[in-house]
This record gives sequence, C-alpha cells and structure tokens, in this order.
Amino acid sequence: PKGTLLSTGLVKPKSGRVSLLSDLVEVNEAVISALQKARGKRDDLRSLILGVPCKAQLDWEDFDYLGEVREKLQQFLANAYRSKEVGINILLYGAPGTGKTEFCKILAQELGLNLYAIGEKDEDGLAPTRTERMAAYRVAQSLLRNQSGSLLMFDEFDDLLSAPLSRGHHQAHADSKIYFNRILEANPVPSVWIINTLEGIDPSIIRRMSVAFEFREPPKANREKVLRRILVRHGLDLDQEQIDGLLREGGIAPALIDSAVRFAKLTGGSKDDIDFALHNLLQALHGRPQRKKETPKSLDRYQPALINADLDLRRLTRRLTSRQMTRAFSLCLYGPPGTGKSAYARHLAEKLGLEILIKRASDIISPFVGQTEMNIARMFEQARNEGSLLVLDEADSFLIDRRQAHYRWEVSEVNEMLTWMEQHPLPFVCTTNLMDRLDQASLRRFTFKVQFDFLTQEQVVLAFRHFFGRRWPKDLPVPTLLTPGDFAVVARKAQIMKMTRAAELIAMLNQERQMKQATSSRPLGFTVSG
Repeated sequence: PKGTLLSTGLVKPKSGRVSLLSDLVEVNEAVISALQKARGKRDDLRSLILGVPCKAQLDWEDFDYLGEVREKLQQFLANAYRSKEVGINILLYGAPGTGKTEFCKILAQELGLNLYAIGEKDEDGLAPTRTERMAAYRVAQSLLRNQSGSLLMFDEFDDLLSAPLSRGHHQAHADSKIYFNRILEANPVPSVWIINTLEGIDPSIIRRMSVAFEFREPPKANREKVLRRILVRHGLDLDQEQIDGLLREGGIAPALIDSAVRFAKLTGGSKDDIDFALHNLLQALHGRPQRKKETPKSLDRYQPALINADLDLRRLTRRLTSRQMTRAFSLCLYGPPGTGKSAYARHLAEKLGLEILIKRASDIISPFVGQTEMNIARMFEQARNEGSLLVLDEADSFLIDRRQAHYRWEVSEVNEMLTWMEQHPLPFVCTTNLMDRLDQASLRRFTFKVQFDFLTQEQVVLAFRHFFGRRWPKDLPVPTLLTPGDFAVVARKAQIMKMTRAAELIAMLNQERQMKQATSSRPLGFTVSG
C-alpha cells in the first residue's frame, strides 16, 4: 500500500470492479467496532482498538540469569526513546516456554512503558487473519506515533510470513519481502518481534532488526523461584520433591504453570492435579505431550555393582569430581543398549553438582541446509551458559567416520562437532552403541573411552536379587548376554502381569536374551553355562 490512508491500516483495498469510492476501499472492522463502542473519549477509542497494556507477572530479578543482555536491552530502548529513533525493532527468539513474552512485559514495566500486544484477537474475540494482524500493527503505529511511552509486541510474527498478507489489487505489494522490510525500517514506535525459531525466516528480515537475542531455558534456580511465587499466589503448598518433579518439565511458560496451579487449586491442590492440567495444556499446544526432561526411574537408577565396565568407575568418578580436576574433560561411553551408559552419565552429573542436558539426534538434526550445524553450536552454548553436563546420546549419528560419508553436509556436521568438542570448557559425555562407526579424529578428542559390557554371571545373580528380591535357583544355569536394562524391562512386565515365580521371571529374561541373538548381525560369542 502506497497511499497514506492505506498505510495506516485504517482502510484496506477491495477487489472487483470500481465505480464508487466504497468499491475501492473498506474501513477496518476493528476501527468501526471501536468507533461504535467509544463514548466520545480519545482514551476509550485507543483502548478499544489497542486493548489494555500488558501487565508483567514476573519480576526483573527473575531474569538476572540473562546477565548483560538484560541491561543492554534496557539501555538500548531507553536511549532510543530519548533520541526518538525510528526503525527500532527487537527480535526475541527461542523455544516455547523460555520466557520471551514475559521478559518483554517486564522490560516495558522497568522502562515505564505501556506495552500493547498486537493482533492477538479480532473485534469478535476470535483469532485474527494474517491480514488483520498486519492491519492492527499499522493502526497501532499510526495511533501512537506522536505519543511517547509505548512499546508494541508482535508475538509469533512468522505467522505473517507463511501466507499472503492481503488480497486484491495490492497483493503484490503486501506479499513481497520489500513490503515487510520497509515496515521494519520506518516504524516510529519501537516494536518487539517474538518467534520460536528462525528456520525459514529470510535473512533480509533479520538484517533489519536492531538487535536479536535467543532465549534458552532458564536455570533451575530461576525456574524454581518463579514456581514458588506462583504456588504462594494460589495458596498451594508442595514439598521439595514435588517441586523438583515439576521443574523436570522443560520448556513450560510461566503462564501455563500459573493456569495449571490454578486448576489444581480448584480440584484438590495436589501435584497430580498440576500434572494433569499441564499434560492436557501441552497436548493442546503441541499436538502431543511435551517430553519430560530425563529423570531416572527407580528401576533405572545407577547401580555400580551392576555395571560391567573396562575401567574402575568408582575411581574414575572420584578423580573427576576432585577439586584438583579440570572441568574440561570428555567421556565416550560405548557398548550394547541397556548396559548403564546413560545411568552413569546421570550419576556423574549428580556427583559433579551439575544439571544434566541430554540431547538426541531428533533434537539436533534438521532438514534445512546448515541448520544442523547451528543446532550443534547452540547445544554446546546452552550447556556452557547453563553450566550443565552435556550428554549426547546416539553420538554415532553426528560423529560418523568421514571416510564413509556420501555427502558434503555429513562431513560438515562432523567438523562442527569436532570444533566444539575441542573448545568446550565443561564436562561432555557421548554415548553410543556403535563404536566402530565413530570418526577416528573424534576418538582422539575424548579424555576417556569406557566400554560397557553385558553383565557377568555373578552380576546376573546379583541383579536377580536386586530387581526381584529373590535368589537365583541353584538348579538353573545362569545366562549371559543380559543387561541391567533387560532386568528393568522384565521387572516392569512382571509388575503388570503380577508374575512373581522365579521360573516365569527367568523365562522372560531368556526371551530378552534370545531377541538379541535373533537380531544380532554377527555372533557375539556368549554361552549359557551352569
């Protein structure tokens, strides 16, 4: 839209034959509705069009983990208002639930600004179209351009870029990158644009942002502080174990927690009620429940006596956790599935006093060119910023032998991993079932390489007592080719099926063992002996 009136968003173009002025344009429905409802006061009209300013639920101190970023953004906006700069746009991006929207609210509050959320509902209270959202933004800019003390927030702005912004004669203008870029260059009212991921966003749009900042999940201490404040507000009391359980839920916005706690307050006030509400809210938001952070179940906890490793793990743990030991070390834990690799990694994190950050191939690999390398970099940056023990599961997906690579991007991904492994200042653990597939250069970068093997016969007897509370029958041979994971699986089956007889339990263990033999690509050399 080139015309002054069209550019304000107060009217929009119509398609079809033009004989009268009313055939050329139509007035924005939100503006008509506001004029009809207003009582002749300017403030009434403005609030009806823009809505009421957003209020922060959190405190400035809740974002102290952002460090200098928080202070620099505050200083930048304050100076921009004083100098009346135009084209001020802040891009906040990151996974849902990391606090982007709440930070925007508290930032405005700290600066004494009125924050308006743009285009979140239409005049009927329904979800607006992309065209309506863009029109709402232009109207807000027009209404506030000569008034100081306002900040605009456009959440999920990728919604504007995934389909045409308008219809009719001016569609070519509205759909073009140039159109959106010009909006970013000339806006008189500073704006904050919020998005979950930069995938698919044209670089020309990012270049026109004044500053961009990625939000990651806050440290546990900050999340606990926010959770406790919400519990106090609703008059609920949970013990530390229940609070820790809720904190293991990753990527949940404070607003969702607030809704879930309020639901629990009205239904009984238990942690189960909070879990129920969170589960269904996440189902509605993401189409499936969000995966919980890794937490060891009672059957999967680290049991040193049930680990068959080629290195003394007790001694290794003591050395790695000693005060004299540098934190810049790495481990490659390899061996068959279920042998305790991940359990030991969690145990080591606990002994080091670090939170654990577990990443899998599905968390990192992207179909977009170069995005996997970016995700690898972000993974290491997240571990460094949070001070976490990074555990990369299925490491063979990222560290494949470059001599066997078929595509250049496979080599690029391995190179990115190796670069970050060399410079990472904190403990780093890789686990793999396929040690022979790892790149030779990656093996040289691991401080320790530890093999986890199947249980010995003595450990099988011990595991039978540990998981089932029974002695191994003297008249039955003790099998090999079993892991602690096999015992955990059979224990769950036995619990469901109400099986307690030793013969039944051993039969299920043999089934697990036989499945390994049936699916193995080569003989493993294990035998059953008495």
